[in-house]
Amino acid sequence: MKYEAVIDRMTLDQMAIVNVDPLKCFFVGLDEYAGQPGFNELGVPGGEAVIEPINTLTTAFQEAGIENVYTQEAHPDDRVEPYQRTAHFAAIGEEPNFINVWPDHGRAGTPGADLHPALLIAQDPTLTRRFIKGDVVAATPEDDTSYTGALAHDPVTGELLPDYLRRKGKKFLTIVGLALGDGEENMLCVDSTATDFKKQGFDVTVVTDAVEAVLPPNREKCLRNMGNMGIRLATTAEVLAVVKQLQAA
Repeated sequence: MKYEAVIDRMTLDQMAIVNVDPLKCFFVGLDEYAGQPGFNELGVPGGEAVIEPINTLTTAFQEAGIENVYTQEAHPDDRVEPYQRTAHFAAIGEEPNFINVWPDHGRAGTPGADLHPALLIAQDPTLTRRFIKGDVVAATPEDDTSYTGALAHDPVTGELLPDYLRRKGKKFLTIVGLALGDGEENMLCVDSTATDFKKQGFDVTVVTDAVEAVLPPNREKCLRNMGNMGIRLATTAEVLAVVKQLQAA
């Protein structure tokens, strides 16, 4: 589906950008960030490439008055009281399978759960609004609700992200961030978020140069599968062109 095809029924005040988990834990941590606390807990190869397009969209959307939100992993930290360990993490002494059991990452209140400092939304928190997920302890991988941003909630009010977006009149969502699964059997945070919002009636666009897969070979398969589900795929340049047209209208 061509992204430009929605321009005749889209307005700027109906749009929002959803930054899915652009957190330190999912970045390898290159150059000046190498070895810093929080990075590379579950580093996505090539993940750093999403920073520039996310910042470009952040600037353009801010100038156009478009809503900006982000999701943040907030897994329980089993090293502190009440010592709860989610099934999202591999059991102590066991190896993660990188399908539904992972290395420890994104624990609430730790550096890994922080936004990458090169992101504009990290440098100026007033640009965005935070919604957390993964704070519910999963007893088994099968009852894990931490992937999808459709279950992210405001940490103060408890309002779910989809309800917040509806209350604000947002219908057209632009999805960026980390990370893709395969878009079908093993969805991860970006593709599960995009799919669930689509199922809830939002018009969803995934920005193809502002997302990356945990396993890079799955990237194109994941994008293709999401496209087959009716999720729009567009580059940063294509999204910016539409925003400029809407501003000029």
